Amino acid sequence: MFVVGYKLGRKAEAQPWVDHAEALLRRRGQPDRERAQWLHHVGMIAIAAGDSAGAEAFVSEAIGLYEKVFGPDHPRLVGLFNALGASKLRGGKYVEAQQLFERAVALDERAHGSGHPDLALPLNNLALSLERQNRYAEAIAALQRSQAILEAINPKDPTVGVIRQNVGGMLQLSGKPVEALTELTAALAHLEAALAPDHPAVAGVFTFIGDAKRDLADYPGARAAYERGCEIREKALGPDHPDLGLCLLGQAQIDLLEQKPAAALQHVDRALKNVAAATSDPGDLGLMHLARAQALRATGAAAESAEEAKLARESLKLAGVAGERGMKQLEAWEAAK
Repeated sequence: MFVVGYKLGRKAEAQPWVDHAEALLRRRGQPDRERAQWLHHVGMIAIAAGDSAGAEAFVSEAIGLYEKVFGPDHPRLVGLFNALGASKLRGGKYVEAQQLFERAVALDERAHGSGHPDLALPLNNLALSLERQNRYAEAIAALQRSQAILEAINPKDPTVGVIRQNVGGMLQLSGKPVEALTELTAALAHLEAALAPDHPAVAGVFTFIGDAKRDLADYPGARAAYERGCEIREKALGPDHPDLGLCLLGQAQIDLLEQKPAAALQHVDRALKNVAAATSDPGDLGLMHLARAQALRATGAAAESAEEAKLARESLKLAGVAGERGMKQLEAWEAAK
């Protein structure tokens, strides 16, 4: 169930294994340790499917059972804190996510020492929660610590490429697109060599590259990067997966910059449809509604545009500091009316 449902992201195919495992647990009287493992895996499958809200209930119950069986400081809890933190992160609960990732880092350090490879994932996740709070310098420091740990063991580890991708994304968000592009180009080369050009883990780099090139006004280059990211994800995950949301949003943003509002509307409508079944980051959702509002106004649908702008404002406000950049874009666009 874990390999098919989480590692391969095929929730429907994993369901018979989930049901089979649950039936065996019932026959055995639901022992705490095994039920905790089952809940953990079901939660991870939900996260892979984009259902972060659904994952929280499973993972929270698993944490309670593991704490009961092993105690509150057992290293087995690291993975669960990471999983719950990931669902909180996707749901826009950045401070809660940060606290869970900090617990995971502390547990791992206590159990294995400060240079153990198991620290790489919680440090990476901690950085993402800090980035959502616009704490870029702290986030990059956590990532670089994670990178150093992994490179000391295996410089070709694919996770090193993912970390460099995230550093590049944070440099772009902090207003340094040239530096970001240098880091992202290195991340792309690393991941393509370590995995394969069509591996779904490579897709995220292209979205970040698109963002950096957009900020440098290289619109054709940005569009090509977004399209490549979508192509990889669609091939691996299917056309309706929530993970296509950001590369579709990127294409819509380029459409708007190139004064193609009808194309922008098609791209952002598909992005919103794809993320509708998932627990979406409110900051990302706000940017999607903003792009849709801009496209609608440009096509003459003023009333519908105004309603979409309200949705954008609500989502960006919910995102807190992570939505500040989008909120400034919204306010500047509204002032230009």
